[in-house]
Amino acid sequence: MTTNAILFDFDGTLADTLSINHQIMNELSKKYKFKQLSQDEVKKLKELPAKEVLAYMGIAKYKVPFVMAAGKFALKKYIDDISLPEQLNSLLEKWSKTYQMGVVSTNSSKNIQRFLTNHQLGYIGFVYADARLSGKARLIKRAIKKQDLHKAKTLYIGDEIRDINAAREAGIAVVAVCWGYNSKEALQAHQPDYLVESVDELERVVAEFFS
Repeated sequence: MTTNAILFDFDGTLADTLSINHQIMNELSKKYKFKQLSQDEVKKLKELPAKEVLAYMGIAKYKVPFVMAAGKFALKKYIDDISLPEQLNSLLEKWSKTYQMGVVSTNSSKNIQRFLTNHQLGYIGFVYADARLSGKARLIKRAIKKQDLHKAKTLYIGDEIRDINAAREAGIAVVAVCWGYNSKEALQAHQPDYLVESVDELERVVAEFFS
């Protein structure tokens, strides 16, 4: 019998990194010569895909890998202060008794593993990480292959437009959560299989998908 599996995005989905990543990017802006963002701009940019956010900030395409790598490195010193969305911890523990779970993310595996350890999420059994902005669909496909998952019994949970697109490209269903990097309206416009605004809603739609 094939195991039902849940794959999670990291930033904005499991880890509340929006504010600290805003701070980190502003700190990196001088070195890499791109625009600093105000809090109001961060709110407005929740309507845009990640690549358009980078273009708005004036980060040249050739600089993106360097800026992303520097951002992940900088996040290491803050990782112990990053929280899990409220009520999600108990739900994850409940799910661990029923589903195979893993993380597929463009953050670094070291940051993710440290966060999982800090929050006692050892039952999340595997991590696939790659810092390339456009590499998530490939990572999802790799996770499915390496973990011997069945696409029809695998669900991706993310908070960004690119999560919806990556899951769709990988051939699996996706839940978009509204507590992360993109707004409800932006996510809704890209037609995820499910759209949720709370942990209670998330529990309900996951149960529905696997029923």
